[in-house]
Amino acid sequence: MTADPGFAGERALLPALEDELQQGERVFWAGKPDLFSLIRTQKLLLLTGGALLAWATTALLMHWIGGTTYMPLALVSIAFLAGPLLNLSGHGSTIYAITNRGALILHRGMRPEVVRTPFGEMDATFEVLETGYGAGHVYFASGKPTRLRDVDYTGKLAFRNVLHAQHVARVLDAMRKR
Repeated sequence: MTADPGFAGERALLPALEDELQQGERVFWAGKPDLFSLIRTQKLLLLTGGALLAWATTALLMHWIGGTTYMPLALVSIAFLAGPLLNLSGHGSTIYAITNRGALILHRGMRPEVVRTPFGEMDATFEVLETGYGAGHVYFASGKPTRLRDVDYTGKLAFRNVLHAQHVARVLDAMRKR
């Protein structure tokens, strides 16, 4: 598989996309979620879980609380920490691509999934939600089932936590207008 001469993404991701592309489909952009952006959006859970676990462990060691009080506190704090870590592992095996036919989201890992969205099914205007430092979510299609991983509660499909979100939206819009 070869990328289009105007390719503007991470070339190292192209071999992973090879099996998912259809005959004659060319990749114009490929990228992954920015893990630092994901950590920034989940930092409240991480900080809460870490602080609660540290406080509960200190309180147990100082004999301020007993083991029966410590256990529920430790389990809740571990849940606060585990959620973002599981989210990180899922995003680490995700690849986003813009092809000459539409958008492609490839999830590998524990729950493999491929989501294709042709240009004809995309919204008239794309929405970019900045999460900081140039990263953000690029919403490009509405009315999708909310059970899909990259769909929010309103049914909008997005490339989530991608670096240079404004640029990705411009590339997607330029490809759609071709």
